[in-house]
Amino acid sequence: MAGLQRLLVEGWSNGGPLISLLVEFGFNALLAEALNIDAGQATLLTPDQSGDTALHVAAEYSNVEAARLLLSFDDAQEALRMVHNFEGRLPIHRAARSEAPEIVALLLALKGEEQRLAAAGALGRLPIHEVTSGCKPHKTQLPK
Repeated sequence: MAGLQRLLVEGWSNGGPLISLLVEFGFNALLAEALNIDAGQATLLTPDQSGDTALHVAAEYSNVEAARLLLSFDDAQEALRMVHNFEGRLPIHRAARSEAPEIVALLLALKGEEQRLAAAGALGRLPIHEVTSGCKPHKTQLPK
């Protein structure tokens, strides 16, 4: 495995794969260059220490440009958006939970994504569950 490819996939201790770190910190120009060098499935699908792929990270940090770059590789697109992290969440779950509507819309616009809305993640949760999971019930007082 070439040096850059190994760094992209394996990363370094405590940091996870370089590709995920580039996405997290918004280094999208460097991400584009790295993907031009190696955009194989091994690179795109490598999880970090939480089981998140770079697309999960893009969704978490609302990095729309990175999500577009990652999804621009047709041969890895299907696999990339269907990888569950260690919590059983797909990238669309992460986008919904992180309140990243542009990334939710981007994922929904992909061919076949509408059928997946009915398919729950590994824990049986739909993306709408992620949106509402942080909501706290409001105490409503009825008029006297």
